[in-house]
Amino acid sequence: MLAGSLLVGLDGPVVLPFQSVLDWNVNIALQSMPRATTERVKAFSATDFRQDLPH
Repeated sequence: MLAGSLLVGLDGPVVLPFQSVLDWNVNIALQSMPRATTERVKAFSATDFRQDLPH
């Protein structure tokens, strides 16, 4: 997997999280209800968090 690698996204360079962070997120998703996981993915993919990041 490309965890920790630098990729180029639509808005410039993107750093993927380490494998342990990806595994943690998968474990959270597997423990939750399917609808909750689906709604969480939709909410995160539709929200622009760029203003929340430090400049």
